[in-house]
Amino acid sequence: MTIEFDRDTKKFLESISAFEPAYSFQTFGFVAIEVDRQYLLVRGELSLGVVPSRLPPKKFKHSSIIAGRFLLGECNLSLAPFLESIFEGEIKTPFGKIVTKFGDRPDLSTFFQPYHYTGPQKNMRVNHLSISGSNLSQYKNNLHIDWNLRAANPPYSSLQDLLLDFGIIDGSSSISAIDVYGDNVAFVRQDSKVHNDVAILNVVLANNLNTSLMALGLIKHVNGNVEERCCISGNEFEWKECNGMLIGAKQIPVKRSTVLEVFASYAEIAQTHSFIFDPDAVPNTRRVAYEAFDPQLEGMKELLQQTNKRGQNARDFESSVAWLLWMHGFNVAHLGATGLTQDAVDLICETPNGNLAVVECTTGILKSESKLSLLIERTEKLSKHLEGSGNINRRILPILITNKNRDAVKADLEPARQHGVVVLTCEDIERLVQNTILLPRPNDLFREAEESLTQSDHDQGLG
Repeated sequence: MTIEFDRDTKKFLESISAFEPAYSFQTFGFVAIEVDRQYLLVRGELSLGVVPSRLPPKKFKHSSIIAGRFLLGECNLSLAPFLESIFEGEIKTPFGKIVTKFGDRPDLSTFFQPYHYTGPQKNMRVNHLSISGSNLSQYKNNLHIDWNLRAANPPYSSLQDLLLDFGIIDGSSSISAIDVYGDNVAFVRQDSKVHNDVAILNVVLANNLNTSLMALGLIKHVNGNVEERCCISGNEFEWKECNGMLIGAKQIPVKRSTVLEVFASYAEIAQTHSFIFDPDAVPNTRRVAYEAFDPQLEGMKELLQQTNKRGQNARDFESSVAWLLWMHGFNVAHLGATGLTQDAVDLICETPNGNLAVVECTTGILKSESKLSLLIERTEKLSKHLEGSGNINRRILPILITNKNRDAVKADLEPARQHGVVVLTCEDIERLVQNTILLPRPNDLFREAEESLTQSDHDQGLG
């Protein structure tokens, strides 16, 4: 039986059609519970991989709980027929049939994300299709399941622990769902670099793809200015096969101080965004100075990724944001670092031309601890104080920074924008970290942040 896919599923399949020959390792992981002698899907994840998964195929069964990971090829299935079986309501697995449509409202809904939030954190594009089904609340007692799993062999501490062990990242919802992710097919290797007056470019392309359709876009930054924009065709690289991937190599002449901003693409679809530079000649002096005590920004990156922290851990997040903005050329006062100024904004950041960014930081959602309303109130207080002292020409911009992803705070983006508050999320933080190798341009960043208030939620950002 062939079914007609809905709009979002069609969009997803169209978005990966050029890459599908490379998806040799299509792996499905799932957890299901037994109800009335049939297994109902709790959560599943289908990974369209270009290399073997780090998690091996396996099976788990205890009491009324079953979990498994397997390659679609084991069941002689390809992607489209497997998706069809999901929408028809029953998946055939090596471990038995799994029901995907059940309950009072058995219809499935879909949502396609061509730029899933996990991608920007790794500077790559990730295509994602979410398939959501019925509410499991009447069938699934998490506390009962957790205690059952603790008696299993091997044991698991909770349902979430079991989900993670089978490669399923998000299992917190009470809705039965399947996430489908398409792997990235082209990227620039980390051993690419500028050395003296030569740029050594090493790229990777998934096997079974056409090297002539791969391209590397370049923006040459020299002393803070864009010197050239160009594109190198895949035909200009020397290719060889290594460990199931295609490796392309090329060298081009550059100035020693050049920073190359590079974009790997395939079939005119951008895959990754990164920088190539001489590690001994980073143009941003502030980053070089900072890295004397925190090589490769590893400590700062760790602090920036901490979520849902309070007390000193929350102060650590504020400090790391202050360091990051300082590396981008802002003069930063960290008022939230001491108890004497706990009722102040977390950070005040001044641009070289005298404008001020008023910054509140949170490791949670925007509504936590009334961060948004406090930022608005404190910005107004600062504005009135400056006006009273005759500093009426300073532009003041309130910015709320969270290390949650944009999807997690999307409900709060419009209220923030209506109050003139710029919201920066983990996607923006990642771009700011990456761009610290370039010469600071704080005036431009301030202007871009102001302009982002007139853009849609998906276009807002910084860095």
